[in-house]
Amino acid sequence: MAGALACVHCARTGTDTLITCHPKRGRVGIDAAGVLPGFRGVAVHDAWASYDTYLDAAHQLCCAHALRELQAVTDRGSTDQPVD
Repeated sequence: MAGALACVHCARTGTDTLITCHPKRGRVGIDAAGVLPGFRGVAVHDAWASYDTYLDAAHQLCCAHALRELQAVTDRGSTDQPVD
């Protein structure tokens, strides 16, 4: 569909990269790439809940996303401040 949004899905190893586009961001779009449904290694990703549905893979939070979360805690200042 012309002008429609799509989500980019990426899976990579040390030597190969697969980039796919799909209209859905969640499990439907991830499954369409054909990688995670049978993956048994360590999946490094953001904290998007759809990844948690792949039970055969081990999961690791992407370091860049972890650093952003830690920076947000630091930027917030005192631990006495309420969390949004």
